[in-house]
Amino acid sequence: MFDTDSALLSLVFQVLKYFILLGIAMMIYVGYYVLIRPHLFRWKYKKYPNVYMIDSIKPLGGDLALHMEDVKQDKVHYSHIVEAAPELNKYDLQVEIESMQPVISLVSNESIKEFCAMAPDKIDKLVWNRGVLKMVADSFAAHPSTEKTKGRRKDLTSILGLNSSSKYIPTMLEVTKEVLAEMKKLKDVNYLNHMNNLTVKILSNLLFGKDIHYLIEKKYTYQNHDGTSDELNLLDFFFKHCENLVAEYYNPITTLLPFVDKNNLFGLWKRNHVNDIQFKTRLTEIVEKSKDENSLWSQMKALNHYSSEDIFSDLIILLLGGTESTSHSLVSLFFYLAKHPDVKEKLVKELRDMGFHKNEELYHTKIHDCDYLNYVVKEVFRIDAPVTRGFYYVAKEDINICNVPISKGTALRLDLLTPHFNTDDWKDPLSFVPERFDPESEFYVKAMKESKKAGVFSRRAFGHGVRSCPGQTFATLETKVIVAYLLTHMDFEVDESILNRENVGFGMGSHIVPKFKVSEFRE
Repeated sequence: MFDTDSALLSLVFQVLKYFILLGIAMMIYVGYYVLIRPHLFRWKYKKYPNVYMIDSIKPLGGDLALHMEDVKQDKVHYSHIVEAAPELNKYDLQVEIESMQPVISLVSNESIKEFCAMAPDKIDKLVWNRGVLKMVADSFAAHPSTEKTKGRRKDLTSILGLNSSSKYIPTMLEVTKEVLAEMKKLKDVNYLNHMNNLTVKILSNLLFGKDIHYLIEKKYTYQNHDGTSDELNLLDFFFKHCENLVAEYYNPITTLLPFVDKNNLFGLWKRNHVNDIQFKTRLTEIVEKSKDENSLWSQMKALNHYSSEDIFSDLIILLLGGTESTSHSLVSLFFYLAKHPDVKEKLVKELRDMGFHKNEELYHTKIHDCDYLNYVVKEVFRIDAPVTRGFYYVAKEDINICNVPISKGTALRLDLLTPHFNTDDWKDPLSFVPERFDPESEFYVKAMKESKKAGVFSRRAFGHGVRSCPGQTFATLETKVIVAYLLTHMDFEVDESILNRENVGFGMGSHIVPKFKVSEFRE
């Protein structure tokens, strides 16, 4: 009996010892990732005078603490980037710690130029399927630049190119009319919701087929993280799923315990995985019923080069990237028009003088000739870029950018916002001035006399290089068509509490609700 008890006690102590050792190992592991690894990365680059970094970082949050501080002060979450731009634009690179992920952001035009020269041979997309990227793990955007992914991207870009995308104008107009009719029924308009609805309807019609749209309104069960569930149509399902995947991406456990993230073991990871399967399964069922031969799905299938799974993933990344970014830019555009009535008046006059309010055929033949509309869209992309940072890239070998050595395996990304406020490239960069793009304007002439001429790398809303946004031509055309139709068929007001605030922005992730009121409808 005594021997049995001793053996049992010994076993308990052995198990306890292993748990203690495991706990110590976990503490060391977490301490390294939270405290040591970020500081070692920062220390490595402190000696380079052309590398910028903030004075100190907080555990877990890193540079993200700056975003959270902006929100606490009721500013848009990237206000600190705009405020720091005059200082940051003196540097080529920036060391950032996003959550616990060390990354080199490319700031200067020279760094982007060198980056483009090395991609994709020495620098390529980082295969890092976490958060939202799980949703598109099989897409060309989430894979290295192989001949296959290059081909898929090339074919999609060709279909979405300027000449091809013009044939989608009727669908853009049709959906815009539907959303405008919905707005007529409401006194106060949550403009972002309507613009999200507008862009996702346009893209879902064009990507998967016009004849599937009514099926998207069917309700499906969405599993919430608190154990409850909601019955949502597929578009609302999509937006909610994206929000929760972003939350998963920034959750510390995703970085500290990657096996939990990879295997979707419990909690939000497990429920996000279930919702992901649900969304893809239902959308696939709907797409397969489509008879629309003009959809991107049908056109890519007709090439007989790619599997249905590959095509589906590629279209999801376009839906994911093309809806939120365009809708946020539309909100920004109307906000700045309300803030600058002289610009709004000039733009409306151009559109009405050209006859867009009474002849829809002009959208096919004249939308590209609207010079001032083009300048306004460009200025909105500059002053309130839809995203502030690009996706991650990785150094495939030891490289040098702007004479700074970067080791193989280092994560890199493009700073898409700071250069838009570079006083060396832009005259009065904090001001909303569409005329800065008009060669015949007084403002443009003054800027040239002051040698403020922004080059191609100074404009970054869609990224740069071989992996830049493949839908930028389509997104620009879509924005122009929507703006031209809405401005000639309605007038609007923006709540004074928003209009007169400082540090307002509507780029992706903004918590600021744009309160718009439609004040007049025109036939």
